[in-house]
Formats: sequence, structure tokens, C-alpha cells
Amino acid sequence: MPIVYLDRDVLTATKNAYGMTITTVVVKPRSRGTVRLASSDPSVMPSVSPNLLKDPADMAEMIAGQRFFLRAFAEEPLAKRISQIIFPKQDDLSDEALRAHCKRFVKTNYHPAGTARMGADGDPLAVLDARMRVRGVEGLRICDMSVVPDINAGNTNAPAMMLGDRCADLVMGKL
Repeated sequence: MPIVYLDRDVLTATKNAYGMTITTVVVKPRSRGTVRLASSDPSVMPSVSPNLLKDPADMAEMIAGQRFFLRAFAEEPLAKRISQIIFPKQDDLSDEALRAHCKRFVKTNYHPAGTARMGADGDPLAVLDARMRVRGVEGLRICDMSVVPDINAGNTNAPAMMLGDRCADLVMGKL
């Protein structure tokens, strides 16, 4: 981003000046989270655990992304334009320090998917059938990105609209 964006819990002495923020994101994460009912009371929020970076391969990709950008910042013509790198802290760039940095600043890129997986009858993780019906619940369908078993590597807007359109056709009996 062509701005300095700091998470709200980060307090740092930065000058009100030009800057940029680079955020590394694992686009196709292997880590899997959970969404579970916390209560039978529908007004109680579910228990959500994204388990971000739980899979060691995801963490390795995040660290590799951090190292890539640190190398890019050291190369001209960019290097002469950078007066300060705020994060990760430059005094310790060990794998352990970068791991801690990644855990603190990990982002989902706001496109989670797969919490209500659609799949074949024999798939034990699939809660929906191919017509987006919730197995074991009469008259309930889900038609958002939660049905997609594997997140796409781009923005989820177009696939979400496609799913809504397809679900509407299914409900209307057009398919």
C-alpha cells in the first residue's frame, strides 16, 4: 500500500511522512481453522479459531516472503528511497524473530473460505451436497464462499456472486 499502515496496537515513533506498507499473505494456506457452535442458543456467537500459520509450510512461506521484501528493500533503486524499516525489527532477522513477527502480524487477506464445505457424499468434511443443501437439515442451503472447499488465489467477489446466482437457480428449480 502506498501509505504507512500500522495495526492499531502498534505504537511507534514514525514521522508523518511518506511511506509504504508491505504485507505478506499465504494465498493458498494449508492450515485449517474451525467454526464450532459455542452454544445451542442462536444468539451466542460461534467459536472461531482460524489456526493461522499452524501448518509449518505456511510459516515457511511467510518467512520467505518477509526475506524476499527485505532483499528487495536493499536493492537499488528502492534502497535509496527507504530511510527506515519499522517492522520486522532490523536488529534480529533470525528465523525465530521473523516467526514471532509473522505470528503477530499475520493477516487472512479477508477472504476466508471453506467453513461449510461442499462435496461428494463420501467426503467426511463436506457438510453440503452438490446442490448446496446442508446435510441433515431440511430446507437450508448455503451459498457463499464458505461452501468452497479450497480458497481461490484471487479476490473472492466473482466466485461469491457466481455461487449466489447458481443457488438462486437451484432454489427456483432451473437446474
